[in-house]
Amino acid sequence: MRRRDAIGMGAGLLALLGPGRIVRAQPAGALRLVVPNAPGILPDILARLIAANLSRVLDQPVVAENHAGANGIIAARLVARQPADGSVLMLAGASVLSFNPVLYSDLPYDPLNSFTYVGAVADTPFMLVASRRSGFTSLEQLIARARERPGAVSFASVGIGNTTHLAMEMVADAAGIEMLHVPISTANPMTSLVSGEVDSLAGPVSSLLEQVRAGTVVPLAVMEAQRLDALPATPTLLELGLRVPRVPGWYGILGPAGLPEPVTARFAEAIGTAMREPALLARMEELHLTPLLASPAELRARTGEDMAVWGDLIRRKGVRLG
Repeated sequence: MRRRDAIGMGAGLLALLGPGRIVRAQPAGALRLVVPNAPGILPDILARLIAANLSRVLDQPVVAENHAGANGIIAARLVARQPADGSVLMLAGASVLSFNPVLYSDLPYDPLNSFTYVGAVADTPFMLVASRRSGFTSLEQLIARARERPGAVSFASVGIGNTTHLAMEMVADAAGIEMLHVPISTANPMTSLVSGEVDSLAGPVSSLLEQVRAGTVVPLAVMEAQRLDALPATPTLLELGLRVPRVPGWYGILGPAGLPEPVTARFAEAIGTAMREPALLARMEELHLTPLLASPAELRARTGEDMAVWGDLIRRKGVRLG
């Protein structure tokens, strides 16, 4: 399904939920929406958009609060230890919930049992690009070079165990090649990619499309089931003969375990209302985010499924962080 169709379907299906009656069943005062990422990057932007809309829907302040560090562990531990009274929620994705349990031997939270799953909000497609200075104009060329010279072709990520790291490891695994991983401590490895210090990068379309359009990086493949409207000439991995699981670029909202059902229902309804607001949907389309239609139970199930699929890769590659 093309992005435009997905946005339209998302808005239409969300509209079917109807506004309903929002039950007031939580403490008064500001609601904290914890973000496990630094300010200014995609999850933070999304959290602030949602917080602004939720503030209007709930008729109370909703404040996005950044607690970056340790692959999201700092934020997740903070939220898991909060009282289950509806005063604190978290926007989190697959790296925090599905990857960390395999990356760390002593994680201070259980992604399936330490939280109440409240609602899914968005999905983001990933793509694979190359530095123009690498000389690669196709994924076939990158794979051929890596086969000729194992470890000579490099890729950047924003850190070991991050989605940007594991997505490229999955591509390399499917292609039967060995690549050099260059984790970059800053939130944006684009400088190293554009300068040619690294050859390639897998990341969210929203973070890469501007550079693609400017001609500073070369699009090699879309890591989705179908081509994207924004990149009609860029093939999918499947078209190029690589069967790679869909990169889990999803985001959902969770609270501490034991959140009362009336509070959970209230938030779920409020999120649905906030997410069908036309201005938010338009901004999400600009960011190349797709509304994610999934119940709390479905989002929790997806967490477990991604943990199994990507956990297998993490174990086979011997990736450990603690």
